Amino acid sequence: MTARQLSALTATALLLSSCSRARSLVDALSAIPTQTLVVTVLAALAFQLLALAVIILLYRRTLLRLESRVRALDTVIQAKESEIREGEQDREELRTVLIDRDPFVAALHEKPRYLQDADWERLEGILDTVCDRFPSRLRERWPEMTQAELRTAVLLRYHFSGQQMAAMMGISPASVTKAKQRLKARLGQKEYSSFFQALK
Repeated sequence: MTARQLSALTATALLLSSCSRARSLVDALSAIPTQTLVVTVLAALAFQLLALAVIILLYRRTLLRLESRVRALDTVIQAKESEIREGEQDREELRTVLIDRDPFVAALHEKPRYLQDADWERLEGILDTVCDRFPSRLRERWPEMTQAELRTAVLLRYHFSGQQMAAMMGISPASVTKAKQRLKARLGQKEYSSFFQALK
């Protein structure tokens, strides 16, 4: 007998064996009364449905727990954001107080005068110290900014009026308006609107 014939004979034996097992299973099922078979199948289906219901219930419970955690974290985040905003407002108020209490700045608010180079350096130095390098960050962010634009930004940061700025820069109030427009053009509308907040 060749290996091929032996292999074919083995495959036939296995096929007959599985057929006889299948027949045995069919015979065993046939021996069970139909009513018992239906009850068994229904019981198996009921068990599977019950297991599925338990899985769904556990999933929903986990989902609810996660949603509760997310809501709690959202509340914490909102509280922290509120604290940050309040802290920023407090810092800005403190900066304003520190700037306003400076004798040099107070004198300029009371009686504006034309500023020499040393005066500009002093104003920029105060802002560098109190407002976290405000003039330096302006130069870094917009390196092409002219000295006149930087000086306009510095005076705006000190909240000087147009008349006061005109006296300090030695120009007319109309020229101050044009200087503000040039600064706005340099920064862009969006940046100009938010540049005090962005560069505090």
